[in-house]
Amino acid sequence: VEFKTADITAQLSYYDSSSDFGERLVRGADGIYSVAREKTEIDGIEFSASWAATDVDLLGLRYAEATGRYDSNKDGRVDSDLGGTNISPDRVNVSWDRTWVEGIDTRLQANYLFDRDVRNSSGAVTNSFNGYTTYDLSANIAAFDGKITFAIQNLTDEFYFTYHSQSNPNDIRNFTGVGRSFNLGYQRVF
Repeated sequence: VEFKTADITAQLSYYDSSSDFGERLVRGADGIYSVAREKTEIDGIEFSASWAATDVDLLGLRYAEATGRYDSNKDGRVDSDLGGTNISPDRVNVSWDRTWVEGIDTRLQANYLFDRDVRNSSGAVTNSFNGYTTYDLSANIAAFDGKITFAIQNLTDEFYFTYHSQSNPNDIRNFTGVGRSFNLGYQRVF
């Protein structure tokens, strides 16, 4: 579903996927993944909206939620949650874009990943994901017949373990997220 006016644009999508021979990545004891073929069901929604609050300010909101289950005992019914290797996290992103003057614009955004518990066929929690929030800031400046971009990722230097690391914990591949980082670039089209 899409909606659009002069100042507001919005989209809402729902999806549903079911397969008797779905694929699920399963990590072995050696840390190597193999594919298990089993019944899977995945559904979710995605929403995005933007609002031109003024001639120079654009506010944005994006939301995504997904649920997935698989048949762990081959009885033809899905009974266990899909984990982080097989399904993305529920998340929300809020942004503010501003054009300060012609040729100079910025974007400030917040990314939040929601907590998630993964349950097996008996309802016991087999894995918990602790969500986190990061903030990013970027600026584009028209210069030298091109564009200079400056960006700061993880503006507040949030310490967190990534979604993948938390969703598939092991002592071999357990990574924290990238701390505050700075990027400087130049782009010219010719």
